[in-house]
Amino acid sequence: MKKIIIINGPNLNLLGKREPGIYGAQSFEDFYTDLKTKYEGV
Repeated sequence: MKKIIIINGPNLNLLGKREPGIYGAQSFEDFYTDLKTKYEGV
């Protein structure tokens, strides 16, 4: 089984809040949920 490590830095909590034109409008929680779904069982 492969492992993926996600390092949540101090600014990732601002995803979807700060400068959405540059960083996008997706929150970190949504991003994390998408990652878990995409790589489930990998």
